Amino acid sequence: MSDTTVEQWIYNLTRQYSFPIRPWDFDPSDPYAKAIDTFQSFTSRIVAALRHDDVRSWSLVQDGKLNKIYDDLPCFNTCTEYMKFRGWVKDATFKHPQRRTPKQHQWLCIVDLQESEPTYDIEATVIQAADYLSTWKKRAYAIENLMIDWPTQYFFRSKHAIKDAEEDGTDFGDSCWICANDFDADLHLPQRGPCGHYQCRRCFQKALEHAAAEYTCAFCRACLICGTNSCKNHIIPREEAPPHPLNDLLRWEHFVCPVGRCTAIEPLCGFSPKRYWSLREQSRKNRVRLTKIYWYLKQDLTPEHRAHVGEELDHLYNGILKAQVEQAWALQMEDEETERRATLREAVPLLETS
Repeated sequence: MSDTTVEQWIYNLTRQYSFPIRPWDFDPSDPYAKAIDTFQSFTSRIVAALRHDDVRSWSLVQDGKLNKIYDDLPCFNTCTEYMKFRGWVKDATFKHPQRRTPKQHQWLCIVDLQESEPTYDIEATVIQAADYLSTWKKRAYAIENLMIDWPTQYFFRSKHAIKDAEEDGTDFGDSCWICANDFDADLHLPQRGPCGHYQCRRCFQKALEHAAAEYTCAFCRACLICGTNSCKNHIIPREEAPPHPLNDLLRWEHFVCPVGRCTAIEPLCGFSPKRYWSLREQSRKNRVRLTKIYWYLKQDLTPEHRAHVGEELDHLYNGILKAQVEQAWALQMEDEETERRATLREAVPLLETS
């Protein structure tokens, strides 16, 4: 939508990127619906500015500022699309910031910005929102961060989740109510759940590590994220094992080495940061399966069972994972070819004028 006029932007924002049925009105306790409603307020402010039809509204369209926000967002102007979009928002909310897609990270930042400064100058807000993508990329695409398989859940984003206990006059005692260790400033730092119960940091961490899907207080079973009982909004799938490191997989098997070129000695095994990040996330479930298979093979298995596990390993390793890596490599080659052609196009005018 790079050449879209102001009138076309108004139409797109009020049709494709708006919620005509306002489904959050039917369940005001739904945290994802609240976030969507907040983003709708942001969009409505942009539409109002564009309808004002002045120089400042034109600046919102220029330089692709709105494109950086709305391009590649999932559509959500029907009930079916809304439910898919709600799932997209939930997925973004509980992923570590380094694991969200760039669009998910930008979307959540816009929601936070709209919540904290709902009447701030809309032009400045749009500029700031557009810059969130570049900020995320600098952090997420740094080599030291690409090497990490970040945790599945990101609990402490919520304003109501587990927090360090504050000196608010509450008498929570000198020791943890679970392990009985004295509170300190390290592993046994006193922390408060959203329900009001206190535990040390280590006990809260153990509770989060061993929970199957629901993360609840050991005392009252209230949700550790929102503090409500019988919460259905924060049931989170849990990985059964840590994913096998992607870099080890690429180096050991030389999956991405084309003829005449060994990429195993390169930091990202020949991939650009963007492609390595995508492969890391796309292959994560299969790398979790790989870890589980390795665990099984260390057990005392019957010959038949060991043979079956070995077949599964071969199918996963040389079939599914190798195919994912080869697809990523093909996309990498396309990126390099596109960049090469762009460089040639830029060089032609310079050659003609010299």
